[in-house]
Amino acid sequence: GLTVPIYRELEQDKGFHKLGSALPLAYDELLGTGNGAGQAYLFIPPMLDRSKPVPALVFFHGSGGNFKAYLWLLSRVADRLGFVVIAPSFGMGNWEKSESRACYETAITATSRVISIDPENIHIMGLSNGGLAVSQLAGLMGKRFRSLIFLSPVFDQASIQSFSFQQECQGRPIFVLSGDDDDRVPIEYVNRVVMQMKTAG
Repeated sequence: GLTVPIYRELEQDKGFHKLGSALPLAYDELLGTGNGAGQAYLFIPPMLDRSKPVPALVFFHGSGGNFKAYLWLLSRVADRLGFVVIAPSFGMGNWEKSESRACYETAITATSRVISIDPENIHIMGLSNGGLAVSQLAGLMGKRFRSLIFLSPVFDQASIQSFSFQQECQGRPIFVLSGDDDDRVPIEYVNRVVMQMKTAG
């Protein structure tokens, strides 16, 4: 009921209609034949000023794969705010530290061949299991990111609790959005990890 209207809307856009699905990459992981690492969606707003380096949002999908609806919704925001959206794929979304970094680096490198990215204005966002990737990358190289965004997140608690995370992310803006009625990610769990981050500064 929530997703069908989104897909009906995006199918009216010729570019999105022709865009291939990343879900076979999720099925490949289930079948044990790969996870699609190295593949990513890229959205560049048509009216974006390309004469200077542009801000970027790197989005990490959750369980079940990199749905086109995610990119569609984020493209509406990108149009209004003027940033590119980079959405790496990683099979079913079981993000692991080394793969999270490799997917991020590959996607940034590939995007930089198409458009110049402002290295001081890169934001990372994770939905559900994508929060694992954001946690892991923040612990490894949080100083590279302008902000961290967690949506109904699953956190990599070892990364969040690490000294490296504290050093890399101290004073960094972190936005966490979750809900009391979320039946997949309990709000008590989210609040507990948020308090850990606040305590660490």
